[in-house]
This record gives sequence, C-alpha cells and structure tokens, in this order.
Amino acid sequence: MNLTDNEINNIDNIVYNISENIDFLSDPKQLLDIIPDDNQIVLLGECTHGTHEFYDIRNRLTQSLIQEKGYDIVLLEAEWPDIYRVNKYINKQNNDQTAKESLSNINKFPLWMWKNNIIEDLIEWLRKYNIIMKERQNKPAYIFGMDCQQFLKSYNDLKKYLDEIDPQFSLYLKRLFIFLKNINSEHEYGNSIVNGDLKKYIDTIPEILQDFLTNFQWDKIEQYLDNMEELSLDPIDIISAEQNAEIIVNAEEYFRKMVSEPPGSQVSWNTRDQHMLMTIMKLRNRFEKIDKKGNIPKIIVWAHNSHIGNANATNRGGKEFLNNNTWNLGQMVKENFPKSTVIGFYTNSGTVTAASNGNKSHETYTLNPASYYSYEYFFHKVSQKKQFSKYFINLKSYSNEEFYGLSTKDINNLPLNVQYRTLHNNCKITEEFDLDSKIVNEKLEEGYRFIPIERKVDKYGITRLLINNIGWITEHIPYSPITINCLPVNTLFYQELPKFFNSNLLQRWIGVQYCKNTEIQSHYGNSCLAKQYDYVVYLDKTNAINPI
Repeated sequence: MNLTDNEINNIDNIVYNISENIDFLSDPKQLLDIIPDDNQIVLLGECTHGTHEFYDIRNRLTQSLIQEKGYDIVLLEAEWPDIYRVNKYINKQNNDQTAKESLSNINKFPLWMWKNNIIEDLIEWLRKYNIIMKERQNKPAYIFGMDCQQFLKSYNDLKKYLDEIDPQFSLYLKRLFIFLKNINSEHEYGNSIVNGDLKKYIDTIPEILQDFLTNFQWDKIEQYLDNMEELSLDPIDIISAEQNAEIIVNAEEYFRKMVSEPPGSQVSWNTRDQHMLMTIMKLRNRFEKIDKKGNIPKIIVWAHNSHIGNANATNRGGKEFLNNNTWNLGQMVKENFPKSTVIGFYTNSGTVTAASNGNKSHETYTLNPASYYSYEYFFHKVSQKKQFSKYFINLKSYSNEEFYGLSTKDINNLPLNVQYRTLHNNCKITEEFDLDSKIVNEKLEEGYRFIPIERKVDKYGITRLLINNIGWITEHIPYSPITINCLPVNTLFYQELPKFFNSNLLQRWIGVQYCKNTEIQSHYGNSCLAKQYDYVVYLDKTNAINPI
C-alpha cells in the first residue's frame, strides 16, 4: 500500500504512544495483579475459537485466580450437560478415570473447542486441587457450561435425574414434553415448529415450557433444596436439574427464532447471551443459598470476544431492538455487576484451528495479517517497534472518553473532489447508483485511491459516491458491522490514545469457521476498544490449538 508522508508520520506517532503505555507479558500471573481483590466476575475472551496461546494463558490465569484469589467457578462457552460430567470428574463423583474420558459427552461440532490438550490440563489440575481442598476441608472449585445449543441433552439429563429422585414428577415431565418424542436434533425441532408438524403449536409450546419452568422452580427446586439433607440429595445436582430446565426453555426459543426470524436477525444471538447472563446470576444466587456462610461465588468466564466484549461499543450494539441491535454477555455483566473485569485477546498472524464455511471438519489455517485499518495492525506495529511478542494494555483510563467515530452527519459533510482511499478490500464499484446494478470492479484493493464528484443517500440511509467516468462506490452503511468503507486521504487517525481507542476502528472476530477469502465481510467489525474491554492481551503471532 502506498502511503503519504503524513500517513506514515501519523502511524508512527500512534505506535510510539501505544508503545509507551504497554506492559510486556512474560507470565500470565502478571494479569493476576490487575484484577482487584473485591472483583466478582472475570471474563476472559479470545478473538478466535482455535488459538493455542489464548487457551494456555487463560488456563494458567484461571489456576492462579482459583488458588490465590479464591475464585470458585469456571464457566465455559460450552454445553451444561457436557461439562457437568467434567465437574463430576474433578470432584471424584463419577467413574471417569481421566480428563479425556470425562470429555466423552462432547460429540458434536466443534469438537476441538473443548477437546484439546489445554482443557485436559485444566481439568486434571482442578481435580488435583479439589483433592487437596477436600483433605483440608475447604470448598472445592467447580466447572460448568453456560451455552444453550443442545437442549435435547438437557432434557435427557433432567429426565434421568427426576427418574431417580422424583419418579412421579418425571412421568409428568415426559407427558408434558411428548412433542419432543420424535425429534432427533435441535435444528429439526426449529424447522418443525416453524414450518412442520409442530407449527400449529408454535404459540402453545413456549407457554407450556415457561409454565413448567416456573412451577418446577417454585414447587420442586425449592422443596429439594430445603430438604436436601433429609432426602440425601447433592445440592449441585439440584442446581444442575434447574439449569437443564432453564436450557430447555431458552434453547427452544433460540432454535425457534433461528428459523422464524429473517436472515441477519440478531434475535437468536440475544436469546443465547441472555441465557449466559442468567446462568451467572442463577449460580451466584443458588451457591449463596447452599453455602454455609452465605458466600457468593466468584466466577471466571471463558468465551469469545464477541460475547465478553461490551456490545454497546460496536456498531450493532444497543439495549433495544429498533435497528436489529445486538446485546451480549459482556454488556449485561458490566451493567449488573460493576465489580467485574473484562480481558480481550487479539493476534495479528500465525495459524488457527477452524472449519471452512459449511464444513464440519476442522483444519489448520494460516491467518491473513490484520487489516491496515484495524487495531490489530497498530498492535503489530508496536510489537515490531518494541520487539515484544506479547503484551497487555490497560484501557480503563480511556473508557469514559466520548465516541470519536464519524456520525452519518459528519460523513455527509466530508468534502468532494479530493482524493479518497478505501479502508478494506471488500469495496466494489457499480455502474449505477443502485447497489444491484452492474458491477464495474468487484473487489478493490485495500487503500485504493479515487476522487468522488457526487454523494447520494438511498432510502435505507446508505451513502454512495460517484467516481467520474467509472461508477459508484459505497461510502457508509448505517448499523452494519463495518459502517465506513472509504475516507479522504487527509483524514488521519487520532494520535492521542484516549481518542484513538474510542475511534471505531476495525477489529477481527473469528469463530468456529474461518472464511479466509472473504475475511473482511465475514470476520471484521468496527468498535470502540476502550468501551469493550478493561484490558487487552495481544500476541503478535499465535498457533493453532491441537485437538485430542
């Protein structure tokens, strides 16, 4: 990319400013010191679901938080029934002989997320830790899942538990949930209730489930907890039964809305993250009740950056749904639990374990280097300057700054007849103003220069620029993950860090699938980093996680 002298000086100044405000990360235990002693919840992120170093650092930090700061629960972005078996193993309550065996319930895509050598190490450490705690008559640690994407497992586990402790109520459960009898997968259920045999019950089934959950909690769970010693019931098993019931209700809504809502709707995402928050709140409430001293558990969460970073800091974030807004776990935790710490994890290059679009088998991919107009690009330049392969940044002092991104009004007032540049490689030129008109150039390179002579806004608020004798290019799309596609060349980055970290640059999110050839539109979005996280851990080059 050809940069002007002003652009080069601008980047160099920003890199210098960031370099003066970072801490070299030689040991994950350093992160222990940045978490206040009275903190209640730690959210640990990852910008991919397949990076070895992210798992390793979170593993070692988790062990330190439990051992040195009294954290009680590890909560994974995984399914409750799968990880509940692991919890049994670390507390020596089942017949599993190894961590690998305890992970056997995990049999659906993506297997590598939790069936890998780092998770095995964490599980074995938790088991050894709990053996020591039991010998000292101290409270153990627990590990659970907080996702809701496999409700049939929860239904089966709930049936099995009630068969043992309350056969009469179990029979009632089976009769009530008779509509699940011939359902073999969650996606099959979603299609059936929206478009198939269960469609006539689309209003009735959610009501039945919600009534069941309310009655089960008030009439049964409270009774089990109040009489657990007399009935010889394990209180954690009771909590698990309640959680499985919650999962059935919330996951039913999740899969129903996945099918019923139009493509691109964020409703199912919001349902899933609300369930994650409710899991945290439920565990805090229930563990406080069963603890002899009434202590509220301290919780460590492992999840993707897209879940733990505050959604309000992104273009799609919000508290309402007027513009198909997204809300997430990190946003809701910050609103409900001020004594919480959020740490995001990022990288520039290396390898990652993921699947290709539509493929269920994992592969090792080489990451594209970070886009030029992303935070990660600047972090990479800092690594080069300081010769730091990994470091962390304290963003808390910048979080109260105002938003320094461009508004729609600002964009519409930008000058014409000056040189512009594209901000990424997902821009195209069409022959006419209409987005669906003939494409003149399908994929412009990052930093492509042009001079616009006219600006027009369509009925959806999308702003397009006319390039003389060539065609139209999209400048701005409101409420999109990436809103701004091009800017005047003389529009430089903010050099002052409070403004820079609140200036809505790009960042990369890679989930279980990596669409390398369409990376910008598939994995990037704008954000104000200082409002997303309290701290960011950056590793310049990382490696793919090894599945077991």
